Amino acid sequence: MGILRMVVSQLLFGPEDKVWYLITEGWKPGEAQRLHATGKDKVWLLPVPVLRWSEAGTLIQIVAELNDPTEVTV
Repeated sequence: MGILRMVVSQLLFGPEDKVWYLITEGWKPGEAQRLHATGKDKVWLLPVPVLRWSEAGTLIQIVAELNDPTEVTV
């Protein structure tokens, strides 16, 4: 499901749209799922970078022009 969501995001999202990943400390698979966090829960909302297909050509061109591939991560 996560891969499918990322592909849909790449195709449909605009520059102002965001993808977020919610981490809840202590939750384990098989435990009861809740729709809302309580005041006791430790949670983090992390932004997930999305490379939109409309921007992929520019990124590929920039990477091809670099002498050192590690410069992409800077």
